Amino acid sequence: MKIRITNPRSTFLPLVCAALSLSALTGLCSSPLYPSVVKGDGALGYYRFNDSLTRTLVNVNSGSLGTAGNATNDLVTFTGGKVHSMPGAIVGDANRAAFYDFTTRTEIPFNSALNPPNTQPFSVEAWIYAVNDQATTGAGGMGVLVNRLKPSDASFRQGWVVFQRGLDADHSPGQGMGWDFQMYNNLDGSTHLQVKSGVPITLGKWQHYVVVYDPVQVSNATLTVFIDGVQTGQSTWTGGGDGVTQGYFACAGNSSLATSPHRQPAMSLGGYSNSNLDEPYNFANLWTGGIDEFAL
Repeated sequence: MKIRITNPRSTFLPLVCAALSLSALTGLCSSPLYPSVVKGDGALGYYRFNDSLTRTLVNVNSGSLGTAGNATNDLVTFTGGKVHSMPGAIVGDANRAAFYDFTTRTEIPFNSALNPPNTQPFSVEAWIYAVNDQATTGAGGMGVLVNRLKPSDASFRQGWVVFQRGLDADHSPGQGMGWDFQMYNNLDGSTHLQVKSGVPITLGKWQHYVVVYDPVQVSNATLTVFIDGVQTGQSTWTGGGDGVTQGYFACAGNSSLATSPHRQPAMSLGGYSNSNLDEPYNFANLWTGGIDEFAL
C-alpha cells in the first residue's frame, strides 16, 4: 500500500500506517475497515490469505492489479508440503493467515507493476508472525519477503529482500535485530540501501511491518521502516561515494535464460524465489512463520 507523505525530505508522516496500527492495539481497525483502507490507498498487490484450503494452489490478489497478480504456492508438488492456515492478525477479522513451514512458498509471477523503477516511491507491508530464532541457524536470518534476482555467480543483483534477524539485543549474530530490508543496485552482488527495524521480535506475536522507499533524487533515496505504526528506523543512500551511483534497481524482467532459466524473478514469500539459481528448486533461505495481509 502507499503511505502519504507531506514532504519527502522530512520525517515520514505515517498517516495510514499509524491508523492501521490501531488494529493491533485497540481493535478499531478490525474487519472490514482494514482491507478497505489498504485497497483505497492504491495497493497493486494485496494478499489476504483467506482462500479456502480446499481450493487450487492460487492465492487471489485483492489489489488493483487483479488476476495478473494472483499468487501460487508453487513448491507443494515438489516437496509434498501443504498449505497451512492459522488465525489471522487483524482483531475482529475471522479470515485466516498463511503459515510457512520450510516446505512451501508463495510466488507472485513477475509483473513490472510490482517492480516500480527506482524513480518511483513504493511501500511494502505485511503482518509477520515469528515462531523461532532463525538468526542462529547459520545464515544470519531467513528470507521472509523476497523480490530479488540473484544469479548463481552473484555478479549482480536486482530488487529487495526482507530478512529476519536477531530477536533482541541478546540474540543477534552481529546483523542487528528485527526485520532487515535490503536493496540491490544491478551493478554488483552487494547490499546497498538498507534499513533495519531495530525492534525486538516477540515469538508468537504478530508485528505490523511497513517499509517505505522514497527516491528523492535516486542518489539520495531513503528507506523508512515502521513497526506497529511507529517509525523505528530510516536510512539514506549517499550516492555510493561518487554522489551519483544508484542504491536500488528494480527487477527488470529482461533476464537471459542463463541468468534466470526458470522464468523472470517472481516475488516470493517464505523463502528465496525461482531466480535463486544455486539451490534445488531455486529455494533457499527458507523461513518458517506466519504472514497476513501482505501488500505492495
